[in-house]
Amino acid sequence: MTAPQRPTPTIEPGTSAHRLLRGVLRVDAPERSIRRIRLLETAAWTASLLDTGDGDRLTPAGDLTIHVLWQLDEKDAGVIVDGAPYPIAPGDTMSVPAGTEIIPTPGMLLAVIEGSPSTLRGVIPPSHGVEWFEGYNRRTTYETPEGFRLERWKITQPLTLPAPTAPFAVICLAEPLGLAWRGGVDLVGRGACRLIEPGTGPVTLLPDGLGYALVIS
Repeated sequence: MTAPQRPTPTIEPGTSAHRLLRGVLRVDAPERSIRRIRLLETAAWTASLLDTGDGDRLTPAGDLTIHVLWQLDEKDAGVIVDGAPYPIAPGDTMSVPAGTEIIPTPGMLLAVIEGSPSTLRGVIPPSHGVEWFEGYNRRTTYETPEGFRLERWKITQPLTLPAPTAPFAVICLAEPLGLAWRGGVDLVGRGACRLIEPGTGPVTLLPDGLGYALVIS
């Protein structure tokens, strides 16, 4: 069996305004101020966790999808995209074409997926996605640009994901998750990522009471 891969994250230091990745998500990193953690880079997309600090501007080279994990002041949450305001809330996802200027609200914690610069022709507005349950686990899917799919899981009982025909990534968003496959077990910490490749077989995510994960495929 192929063991799940542990990508080596790249940390971009921040300023005193960038305190959410340590303070809210409680990632295990020595840096006190972290602006971005680049978790995984594939041929099709790059996945990161991002602290917006005082409202850092983003101008991505590729089509960009943002998923809001946390917001300091939810009543004022929003993003400005090429001068147009969009209200947004934790749990929402939106996508913008490459080269689009994005100004997020200060104090926002995001999962960011950047893809190629040629698939998206316009903004996909913020959406809370489409939800359904598999057992007691809640699955939420979102509209995204071509090249990847995004799901968020609220996990209250063991969740088995089928054997993949193409690689997919699991990002832990809260309490650590157990990860079991036919060849072994692993513990995925807060803000950590695992890459599941063909040959691994089915994998099972095991919450410690309650878990949250993003799955990018």
